[in-house]
Amino acid sequence: METVTKTYNLYQFGELSEDAKEKARQWYREGEGNFYDGWWDYGMIEEELEKIGLSADMKELNFSLDRSDYLFFWKGINVDDPKKFLKSAGLDLRKKEVRDCLDYDGISIDTRHFGGGAGKNYVEPSELGNVCLTDYLNDVLEDIKSQLRKDADYMDSDEAVDETIEANEYTFLEDGTRED
Repeated sequence: METVTKTYNLYQFGELSEDAKEKARQWYREGEGNFYDGWWDYGMIEEELEKIGLSADMKELNFSLDRSDYLFFWKGINVDDPKKFLKSAGLDLRKKEVRDCLDYDGISIDTRHFGGGAGKNYVEPSELGNVCLTDYLNDVLEDIKSQLRKDADYMDSDEAVDETIEANEYTFLEDGTRED
């Protein structure tokens, strides 16, 4: 039996040529940095909902920022503070049909993904009588999706990938490939 030992020169990310850095980034994005599984900031989503009197079970959140582009809460969205929610929607609490909404015991809102075409969100307010909040709720969900999109774009940016590679002290061969 013959044992062969190979010696490799390993480089920190900052020591690589620009072409090698691009290969290293590609390696990170395709494997190590596949942040699409659990990368989102639940706290941001909870805070945005809380600002307007809403809450949702984050374990039941499902969304896609690709072609289907949707945000879906499997168990719906809860209205914890109906007065705050209705005010945030710009509704006049002096109107009877709006005040009637405050009488419900735990208003809930069902959200569903509306398939086809541009993959718009579909919000169906339940138990809200004649008060239409669909446009407002869709705007809220669009704002949350927009923030998630910004977060995803940043996490996939060269700047964020470079920072992560350097922070983890990954080493590469001269051409930007991994030694393993």
